[in-house]
Amino acid sequence: MTFAWYGHLKFRGVDLWQVVLISWLIALLEYALQVPANRLGYGKFSAIQLKTIQEIIH
Repeated sequence: MTFAWYGHLKFRGVDLWQVVLISWLIALLEYALQVPANRLGYGKFSAIQLKTIQEIIH
């Protein structure tokens, strides 16, 4: 999600609507992968452990 929210700052020449669209697509992809991963990992890890792992990876 960090790249989706701050990655656009490197591409100042791109139109705002394109940056918004690309950022949302990146965030959607990350979310689509994260939700099933959390559901699979919840039996082995607690919710706080999963959140900690997520923050460390980002």
